[in-house]
Formats: sequence, structure tokens, C-alpha cells
Amino acid sequence: MRPADPGLRLHPTTIPTADSTRLPPVRAVVCDLDHTLTPQSSVVELSRALGAPIGEVTALYRDYQAEQLTHGQIRTQLLELWTRAGLATRTTIESVFHQLPIKDDALRLAAALMARGLPLCLITSSAQLYANIMTGRLQATCGYGNGQLHFNTEGFLEDLDFTRDTADLKLRQLRQFTAAHGLKPGETVAIGNGSNDLLMFDATGRGVLVTTTTSTRHTHRAWATVRHLDEVIPLIDAGPQR
Repeated sequence: MRPADPGLRLHPTTIPTADSTRLPPVRAVVCDLDHTLTPQSSVVELSRALGAPIGEVTALYRDYQAEQLTHGQIRTQLLELWTRAGLATRTTIESVFHQLPIKDDALRLAAALMARGLPLCLITSSAQLYANIMTGRLQATCGYGNGQLHFNTEGFLEDLDFTRDTADLKLRQLRQFTAAHGLKPGETVAIGNGSNDLLMFDATGRGVLVTTTTSTRHTHRAWATVRHLDEVIPLIDAGPQR
């Protein structure tokens, strides 16, 4: 992991909406993964590696979120798409997650948090296996994912499960993390880029929105917005001394 540049001084795209000196000290950071710490979607890259048509996979997720498919229907159809080519083994899936690129500024953020002794918790709407692997790659404190991938004794994917309401799940996992570490949600910074991160923003009062082509519509729910993850460190350092 590349260390943070001590000479780097960046400023957030949008300054915090509350006076940082009136907030409790930052004692931890909770962060989304896909399109926040990584430039790509883990589901899309996994589907591509397994030979599944990307358009069909994204259509399934869209119809599921629109409640046009039941939970059982999407599980069955997604499993069929992912296993059709016979490539869906634990080894292949783990390899995809290990090779998924991490943004350079994400590595610098993780290193800066480690240097400051601040726990980093990853919370993703992707699978728990992905969360586990990325926790190791980023040397994070812990990682929470959405559901499980189940493999048979020969290592082939045989079932999967996940939750539709990823926003509520992320909020519950945030609370689980803070309770386990003796923290209050208001002592954490929550970083994300999507609508399913907004409940974490509300709970912490310190939601940092990473701007993308689609995320700008959420700026009114964010404490601050940034283009690069390096910009989060000055926000943390500007608060009360720990």
C-alpha cells in the first residue's frame, strides 16, 4: 500500500455544511466500495468474467429494484446466468475480486487513516466474499457485504442470496460496526456515491459524497462532496482534536 503524501493539501469540492468544531471528533470512517474506492462495479466485472451477458444481468437488477421480479425469481435467473458457461468457481470469483482495480486515492486514504489510527470499515451492496477480500487488500478493520455466495464441495457456485433494500442493510451494518467498536454514528464519517449510502449519511451527520456523473443529485444529503478521496483527510483533520 502506497503511503499518503504528507505534503498533499487538497480541499473538498463542497465544504462541510456544519461547523466541524461543533461536531464530536472523528473516530472512524465507513466507506462504500464500488465506484467509491474502485472505478468499476464488482457485479459487472464478475458477470463479465463468468461469461454472463452484462445487459441481461443489469436488466435483472433493474427489474428487481422496480419490484417486477420476486426475490426467488432473481436468485434463480441470476444464478443461471452466472453458471451457464461453467466458469463460476470459488477460485475464479475470488480471482476477480482480488484483481478488481482500487483507485490510487483510495489506497492513499486507507494509508492515511491507518497512520492516524482511525478504523476503516467497508460496507458494500456486493457479496460478503467481496467485502472480505477488499478488507484484506485495503488493510481495513472490517467489511460488511450483502449476502452470500454458496459453493458446493467441488468449488462450483450453487446458490446465492442477498437483500433488496441495500440502503437499510448498510444502515444496520453501520450501527453494528459502531456498536462493536464502542462508537456513536456521529463519530464516524460515511463515504459513498449512491442513493443506498444516504441513510448512512443521515445517521452520521458526516456523509461525504464522491461525485460521479450520477451522484450529484444527492449533494443536498451530504455533509461535503469531493472529487478525490484525498480530500477527505483535510475534513477529518479539521475537526476537534482527538
